[in-house]
Amino acid sequence: MSTRRRRRPNGRFWALLTVVVLIVAAIITLTHHHRHPAARPHQPVSKPPSFALSHWTQAPITLSQPIAGFATASTSHSIWLLGGLVNGQSTTLVQELTWTPSGQLKPVQAITPGLPVALHDAAAVALPGRLILLGGGSYASSSSVFRLPLPHLSPATSLPPLPIPLSDSAAVTDHSKILVIGGHNLGAPSNTIWSYTPGKPVTVWGHLPIGVRYPAVTRGGNTLYVIGGLSESGTSNQAVAYNLSTGKMIKLPAYPVSVQHAQATIIANHLVVAGGETDAGWIPAVFWYDAGKKAWKAGPSLPEPGGYGAFLTLPSGAGIWLGGQSPSGAMDAVWTIKAVSKR
Repeated sequence: MSTRRRRRPNGRFWALLTVVVLIVAAIITLTHHHRHPAARPHQPVSKPPSFALSHWTQAPITLSQPIAGFATASTSHSIWLLGGLVNGQSTTLVQELTWTPSGQLKPVQAITPGLPVALHDAAAVALPGRLILLGGGSYASSSSVFRLPLPHLSPATSLPPLPIPLSDSAAVTDHSKILVIGGHNLGAPSNTIWSYTPGKPVTVWGHLPIGVRYPAVTRGGNTLYVIGGLSESGTSNQAVAYNLSTGKMIKLPAYPVSVQHAQATIIANHLVVAGGETDAGWIPAVFWYDAGKKAWKAGPSLPEPGGYGAFLTLPSGAGIWLGGQSPSGAMDAVWTIKAVSKR
């Protein structure tokens, strides 16, 4: 009886088996890795720095003389102070503050011949190649509007007037359009926001919740901010913002104090309001708005109580305070403040 011999696997079989085993092992490894990814070393999350303000610094310059109630307009090269009260009297004084390319402030220069009329409590803005001075007055409010060509501001020419005599107002630009906010005409404080464009009819752009004179007003990007002011019933803590594209009003939390003659500017994309006068007198308080938390937060106080001056932003991003009124009278002070990172 013959016995049948079994065939042994040849080399090709073993090679094929090896390939199959490797493929299966790779699939198992990939599946395990997908379900259980390798642990990564812990990466601490870096918290972005929060906004804070430095302490105020006394600038190495002063204004040409103590003054309050002046209008201001700024360009990329200068800050202009127009008119104001010197020793309690309206003036034609024009002062110019400039800086070096490195940002160092130059001495303030008085510009001649000055304004065409003596006035205080006017509003002003800068447009390409000229400054526009609106309203103000001396013994009574004025509806006059003047065009002051840069850089010498002379000769001044008259533009079509405002719809009503107006002083104690503020103004910002939105391209060639000028928005004139609040103010009064020897009567009730105004709640109107006028839209003034040279060569076009003046229109009503919007309204404030209540009429005020001497509000703190500034523009940040596409937003107009209006804080405080003097209403019919006394100093106000109203705080509102407006979308300049849509005109929509946005109510902000009430300002921490009721105040007039405060000043506002934008520092590192944050609204900062400084100084002013309450029903009890001048204050040094500074508050900035935390948009994320929708809350006002206290900042470093002014070196002395005061308001009725100017608070603007330099090209460096620092804020600068100019002149104004304090319990001891008009000031020629120049102070600066800047944003600092706080972890």
